[in-house]
Amino acid sequence: MGVIGTLRGIGDEFVGLLGRTSVTWWRFAPAVVGFMLLGWVGYYGSVLFATEFAFVSPWLVILGLAIGAVVQLAMIVLTLRWVMERSGIQLDAVHQTSLTSPVPPVRLLAQTILPFLAIYAAFGFVDDFARNMVLALTGRYGLGSSEFLSALDPTRSTQSLGTVLAIVVGLYLLRRGLDWLADRSERSWIGLVGAVAEASWVLLALLSLFRLAEAARLWLYGRQLGAWWDAAGNALFGWIHLDGLWLAAWEFLAAQAWPALWDVITQPLAWLALAVVVAGIKVATSAELIEQTRGHGGTVATIANGFFAGDLDDKFVPLWHAVRFLAGAGLPLLGGYVLAFTAIDWAGALLQSGLDQLIGPQYGKAALRVMPFYDLLSQVLVLGLRLALLGATVARVGELITTGGAGARPRPRLREALLGFVVCLALALSSLAATPDSGVKVVRGQVGTELTLFSAGTTVGEPRAGYQLVDQSGNQNPTDLVFVVVPVTMFEERGGSFLYATLHAGDRSYEPWTGPTTMLTPPGFATDYDLVFEVAPEHLGDPLMLEVWPSGLLQLGQLRAEVALPAPSPGPEVSYSGLPKQWVP
Repeated sequence: MGVIGTLRGIGDEFVGLLGRTSVTWWRFAPAVVGFMLLGWVGYYGSVLFATEFAFVSPWLVILGLAIGAVVQLAMIVLTLRWVMERSGIQLDAVHQTSLTSPVPPVRLLAQTILPFLAIYAAFGFVDDFARNMVLALTGRYGLGSSEFLSALDPTRSTQSLGTVLAIVVGLYLLRRGLDWLADRSERSWIGLVGAVAEASWVLLALLSLFRLAEAARLWLYGRQLGAWWDAAGNALFGWIHLDGLWLAAWEFLAAQAWPALWDVITQPLAWLALAVVVAGIKVATSAELIEQTRGHGGTVATIANGFFAGDLDDKFVPLWHAVRFLAGAGLPLLGGYVLAFTAIDWAGALLQSGLDQLIGPQYGKAALRVMPFYDLLSQVLVLGLRLALLGATVARVGELITTGGAGARPRPRLREALLGFVVCLALALSSLAATPDSGVKVVRGQVGTELTLFSAGTTVGEPRAGYQLVDQSGNQNPTDLVFVVVPVTMFEERGGSFLYATLHAGDRSYEPWTGPTTMLTPPGFATDYDLVFEVAPEHLGDPLMLEVWPSGLLQLGQLRAEVALPAPSPGPEVSYSGLPKQWVP
């Protein structure tokens, strides 16, 4: 198959999969939406559970996260099985290397919880869950109430590290014991409890590893070994100097293109591999391999394998064989599936942007009320369409295997593999360009006119400029550029807002000269700030604009204010106040 044939095949599979997904959605939409709504309710129910019992013990937060993950995974598994059964897919026989009995749904839930959590952790879903929990906790109990989560930090002390390790090991042993009971009992609740225990120890281990890795990095760079590492890096790569267009291209590739490519390729394929596991891929287990090679020490090997390799057999071996199974589907089908997956995500982002514009940015209690509905599209509609696509794709893979299309297709040559990579790269770049606005609301004002940003009244004054900066104590700071001082007054009746600012001069942006500046004011007070920017003289002739935006925990959506500034005439010196001034209006 040549390049043109490969592109035509990808296009045909893309159109075919979208058609199948539309038919599947049309036939099963009520049931799929119902299952997804149950998962959505379980997700936010676990958030409320975590906030309700957080002060009883911070470890219950992990239990809340685990329950939310298990409930959502259960709905995903049930939906996929339901769609596949009614799509004519022969479940538990997608790929067979060893005859085994069909996998019960609860057992399937236990098998897929680890890959599911890996997908959620890799693509930021666990971070979103934790953020929503902290947002709800802060809204219910006030700012600073989330400090209790520091008890979960293993780097706080040796005792904290020992406690975390003991709980992780204890949960793992508990889960292995529940697996042993589930294999010898017909009670389904044992498997569900085992899935919750599995999710708990994995989440706690992931959170702890992130903290430990960060602490190790900081420790390393505070030692001589870190200096040696930096010296070795400079010796190897210090000769590389990028500037101008090359620097901009490298920053674009590293900061935007590569992350987009990673999401475009890996996320769809990870979900598809999970769907194949749900469909029931069958593989020979490590225990069966040991039985086939009997010898001295076989009994000990069998016992050790049953305890330590259970996760390998239950989770990683099926997932690995699912990936190998999908590799035989051929580049056109996988390329068409990735295109269809990205198209559904893009359509969901477009709808989400419209919802953001409709609801608008929210702050405080209003943000808490809107928060569940903010994720309704992504967790119900978009996820439901994804599952319909996954069911249609697995059915298509089954057709190719049944007809021999996948087995007869030759292995892709190097140029076809490169073509697939180029297609995915182009798709990633186009997704960056076509990504709809994320719901940023912009308000524009004038100098001397008050703007309302959530609960904060903000007034920007006339800018001043000079070649030497003089503070309230008479200290002088000369510069080869120009200091621009922009006065800002902030007033709040209730308090709680945090404002930040950036100065734009044409296409250039300038951060405050004193570093990142957080503007806030006590309730009932007005506070005056002098924001100082160091600007190139030639940029003073460009249009000047001060951008101000609020940011905080209790915030959904983005709100930004843009105030056009008149061009100031630089003097020999310009005065400013380095300390905020509070007064009562």
